[in-house]
Amino acid sequence: MSLVTEPNLSEPHYYIPHHCVLKPSSESTKLRVVFDASCRTSNQTSLNDHLLVGPTLQDDLYLLLLRFRLHRYAITADVTKMYRQVNVDLNDRKYQYILWRALPDEPLRTYQLNTVTYGTASAPYLAIRSLHILANLSRTEYSIGAAVIESSFYVDDLLSGDRSTGFSLIRVGGRLDNVEFENFEKHPILLPSKSYFVWIYVRHLHLRNCHAGPKALVALIRLEYWIVNDRDLARRIVRTCMACVRYKPKLERQLMGSLPVERLRPEHPFQRCGIDFCGPINTAPHFGGLWEAAVKSAKGLLHKTLSNTRLTFEELCTITIEIEAVLNYRPLSPMSPDPNDLSAITLGHLLVGKPLRALPEQTIATPHLNNLERFDVITAAKQQFWRRWSSDYIHELRARTKWTSSSSNLAIGTMVIIHDDNLPAQQWKLGRIEALVPGKDGHVRVVHLRTANGICWRPVHKLATLPMEA
Repeated sequence: MSLVTEPNLSEPHYYIPHHCVLKPSSESTKLRVVFDASCRTSNQTSLNDHLLVGPTLQDDLYLLLLRFRLHRYAITADVTKMYRQVNVDLNDRKYQYILWRALPDEPLRTYQLNTVTYGTASAPYLAIRSLHILANLSRTEYSIGAAVIESSFYVDDLLSGDRSTGFSLIRVGGRLDNVEFENFEKHPILLPSKSYFVWIYVRHLHLRNCHAGPKALVALIRLEYWIVNDRDLARRIVRTCMACVRYKPKLERQLMGSLPVERLRPEHPFQRCGIDFCGPINTAPHFGGLWEAAVKSAKGLLHKTLSNTRLTFEELCTITIEIEAVLNYRPLSPMSPDPNDLSAITLGHLLVGKPLRALPEQTIATPHLNNLERFDVITAAKQQFWRRWSSDYIHELRARTKWTSSSSNLAIGTMVIIHDDNLPAQQWKLGRIEALVPGKDGHVRVVHLRTANGICWRPVHKLATLPMEA
C-alpha cells in the first residue's frame, strides 16, 4: 500500500473496512488481516455490489482431485501471496482506500492498496486470469509448464504429477557413457542451487553426516544429483549452521585505527601510567595489551630451547634471563642501507644505551672532565637518537600490517558470540549489542554487550556474529 496525501473525496471512491483475526495456535500465520468489501456505505451499496465476479476459469475441485489421483508420482506447489503479486490499475486504486496508523497516538491516514485485495468479489478471477496470461506468454519457451498451469491449478495451489520420475527432469551429459556405472550415476539429475528443496536437501545431508564440511558435502551431493554451483551452496550451508559456527566462529574485523598521540610524541618515561583496578586486562594489542605478543615470543623461545630438558631453579633463571636478552636484542626498525651504520635500534638502547649482548665498555680513567661539555655531548646524543628513532621506527608504523579494509559496523541488538581465550569455542558466552563506540573515523571498534552476567565492553575482533544475524 501507499500513502495518499490528499485524497479527492469529490470523485467516486470506497474505504474498505478491515480488522485482524488472531490465531495463536497457528504455526504459519498467527495474525491475518480481513478486508470487508461487502460493507455497505451511506448509499446502501458496497464495493462488491458494483464488481463483476467474472467467469469460471478453472476446473471443478472434484475433477482436479480425481485427475490428481491418476499420477504415480505427485507434485504439489503453492504460489506465495498470489493476490499480492497482481497490481491494480492506478485509476482503480481509489476504490481500495483504507484508514491506517502505525501507533495508537498517531493520526489516521488514508492509504490505497496497490494490489488485488482478498475480500473483493473480483479477486479470484483477477488472480487466476493473471496466471493464465503468464502461461500464454511463456507457452513457446515452457510448453509443458503452460499446459500444467491451465489444467492443474486451483487458485494458487498446484496438484499435478506423472507416471514416471523422469518426467521433465534434466540430466547431466558428460563423457562417461562407456563406464560401467548405473545410468543415474553417469547422468545425475541437474538441480538449481537457488531452490528451497535443494537447500533443505543439502542441509539434511549436512546434519545427517555429522555436520560434514564443504568438501565432504559436495561429494555426498554428487552421489545422486548435480547441483549448479554446489561448492558455493555447501559453503553457505556450513556458514549458516549454528552448531558449526559455535564450534569454529569467524571473528569480526574492522579497519585498524590511527595511532594515539601518546605513541607519537616524545615524553618522559612513566609520565602517563594506566592502572586497571577491576579487570579484565586488555588482551587486544591495539588496546594496550602489547604484553600478549611478548609473552608469546618468550614462551616460543622457551619451548624451542628447553624441549623436554629438566632444569634446576638457578638454571631456569639463567636461561630465562638469556631469553630476555635475546628478545630485547631484536631490532625495532629495519636495518639502514647505509654501510657505515652497522647496528639497528633495539630495546637495549632504550634501557642501557647499547645492545644488551654487546661487549662491555672499556674503563676510561679521566678524572678531570668538563661536566658542562659532557652534558652537551649527552644531550646531542639524545637528540640524535630521537631523530634516528623518528625516521626509522615511527614511519614504519604508518602502514597497517592487518585489518587493512573497512567492514560494515555492527548494529545495535545483534546477537554475538564473545571470544574467550580460556574456554573452548563451544563454551563461549552469548551477548547482545546494546551500544556502539565509534571512532573519529566513524568505524565501530568497541561495543557494549549485555550478557547473562551483566554489561561488558569488548573490541569487535573478539566477537563473532551468529548465522541468524548474518
